[in-house]
This record gives sequence, C-alpha cells and structure tokens, in this order.
Amino acid sequence: LQLGTDPHDAVSGADCVVVAGLAHLAPEPGELLAAAAQALRPGGSLVVSVPNLWAAKAKDVYYRLPGRHRPRSTWTTFRAPDVSGGYERTGMHRSDPVAIRRWLRGAGLTVVSVEPVATARTRSGARFGRGPLGNILVDQIIATARR
Repeated sequence: LQLGTDPHDAVSGADCVVVAGLAHLAPEPGELLAAAAQALRPGGSLVVSVPNLWAAKAKDVYYRLPGRHRPRSTWTTFRAPDVSGGYERTGMHRSDPVAIRRWLRGAGLTVVSVEPVATARTRSGARFGRGPLGNILVDQIIATARR
C-alpha cells in the first residue's frame, strides 16, 4: 500500500498491516490509517507506531527549569520538534496516545491498545512502569486496532 494510491485498488485480505513512523507525518493521519485498513480482512489488525512527541516535549520543558542540567545520554539530548503550530506550519501532527486513538477511531477501526514502549534509548525510563512518569520517559507509542 502506498500513500496516494486509491484504497479501492489495494489488495485486501491481509491479516495485519504495519504503519511504522508515518502517521504523524501524513497530512491526514486518519485517512492514511483508513487506507491502510482497506488492505485488511474483516477482523484483521492494524499496528501503528509513532514517536511520543508529548514525552519529548515534556523532557525539554523539564530540562529548561532552573537548576536542571541536561545529561549527555542519548535519549535526554534529543530535542523535541515543536508541533504547537499545527501540521501546516511544522509538517507534523502531535503524536500522543489521545491523538492516536482519535486517528484510529476516525479511520473506522476498533482500538485494541495504545501503549508507550521503551526503546534502547529510553530503557532506563521504563523502570518507572506505567502511569504519567513512565509515559513521559519512553519515546515510542505502539497502537493496535482491528477492522
């Protein structure tokens, strides 16, 4: 499935389609996910991964507080893109759990899970577990939905 193709021309009947690192860059994420879902058989799964831009922005704000010094580790030196101006200004949509759920539901899919995931860069943050602090310290979100 390619961006810009007619979803009616897409092959259907796939058990699973993966959209990795693209949804937040699409002009209309819901339309991208709806097109990807067209390739699924009924009951098939769509897996979406996006960067956790909300967490990256929260880390930037934290390290700008007085008395906070940014460590030199890889995951803390990453500077979050400012997506506050919207897609028209930045070319990116805000990607966080709430936005992903909205995109999936808008694509006519049933959300199964939306999980923050620790990658190699943020494995140390995962020790805080789930909840607000754990969500801030991980840099990816993986969502699963069914057609």
